[in-house]
Order: sequence, then C-alpha cells, then structure tokens
Amino acid sequence: KISSKQNKYVPDQPMSTEEMKAWRREARRVRNRQSAAASRQKVRDRIIALEAETAEWRSRYEDIMTKIATVEQRVRGTESVTSAPTSSLPCDTEIPSSTGTSETPPAPHE
Repeated sequence: KISSKQNKYVPDQPMSTEEMKAWRREARRVRNRQSAAASRQKVRDRIIALEAETAEWRSRYEDIMTKIATVEQRVRGTESVTSAPTSSLPCDTEIPSSTGTSETPPAPHE
C-alpha cells in the first residue's frame, strides 16, 4: 500500500490536462536537477574527506618511518661501539675457497 504522505505537486492555478502534464514534467525535471546536484555535492564532500584522511595517514606513515630509521641508526651505532670485531666472521666459521672446498681458518695464536 502506498503511503498517504506522498508529496502532491499541484499547480497554483487551474490548468488543462495537457498543461498539467507539461507542468508536472517540468516540476519533475527541476526536482531531478536538484537531486542530482545534491548527489554530486555529496560525492565531492566525500572525496574531500577521503583526501584529508589520506593526508593524515601519509603523515602518520612518514612519522613512523622516521622513528624506525632513528631506532635503526641507534641500534647500528650501539652495535659498532659495544662489539667491534676485527672480522665479521667468527674464528670457527668455514670459509669457502675458490676451488669449491671449505677450509677452517687457523686458530688464533695466544
């Protein structure tokens, strides 16, 4: 059942049937234009909101990446100060030779 609260579009002055059809058609066009304009504005507003949100997330991302880089630099700096090995390989590590065989480096002299 159709709601009894439907909008009624009735002209202010009496009209013939043909005039009434034309008047209603024009009124429908006007309403449609207004609705379309409102819809386009809603889409524009949503795009603006999403662009602002994107900018916020980019800013957060850049802040986090900066913090990560700072922490990595501190860790690298701490590693080089606390343990400064003369070689990057421990003494008992096998070193591959150019012939394809593995050799154990000589033990350090005490």
